[in-house]
Amino acid sequence: MNLLLDIGLPVLVHYLRQNQSGGALGSPMVKSLANRIDLDGLISDLKAPENQLIDVSFKNVKTLDQRVKEIIKLVDAAAVDPSVHALALKITKGCFDATVCQVRKIESYMRTNFDYSQEAGEILTDPRLLFDKSFEGGDCDDLSAAICALASSLRIPCRLRVTGESKDEPTHIFPLLSTDKDNTSAPYVAMDLTLKEPLGYDLTQKGQQVKVKDYDI
Repeated sequence: MNLLLDIGLPVLVHYLRQNQSGGALGSPMVKSLANRIDLDGLISDLKAPENQLIDVSFKNVKTLDQRVKEIIKLVDAAAVDPSVHALALKITKGCFDATVCQVRKIESYMRTNFDYSQEAGEILTDPRLLFDKSFEGGDCDDLSAAICALASSLRIPCRLRVTGESKDEPTHIFPLLSTDKDNTSAPYVAMDLTLKEPLGYDLTQKGQQVKVKDYDI
């Protein structure tokens, strides 16, 4: 299975393409990434005719565990980005660190700003590309990663649930978020943005699909 990963560099590349002069970087998230990249070298590469498409990387994964591992890497990288944390705090303003309030506000933000869309092939998108408005939506992989990135940045435990028609046919993924970040025994609630169902709707509990595996982040 080939995975196309939009990670880190694509955010900066996208911005530079929009601003062909390569001038000041205005987006906080792009600035955060630019601080970790040799910008002069990158711009030189972009100007080279043979390197017009350097905004993706390819990985070959053979198992479900390997695929989810790549999603978790994207979540972890975004969750510790100061700009993502600032966005999470802005989204959940007024919750005063109350977990359920924060979870509900994350859901509202995600549903308001991003649409579920299927894509051809296997493409994993860095959550920062969504938060930076480079994309207006994504598939279940992308939305799940974005939700968990916001939650993790606020210390809310998040896990990924993979489901399918059978345990041997994984076809879907969605996040489960803790209802109390300070209680390890607190129940988790599903947030499946691919469905127009209320917070907590879980395909496996409704018998529509079976649980293949849960992954803690």
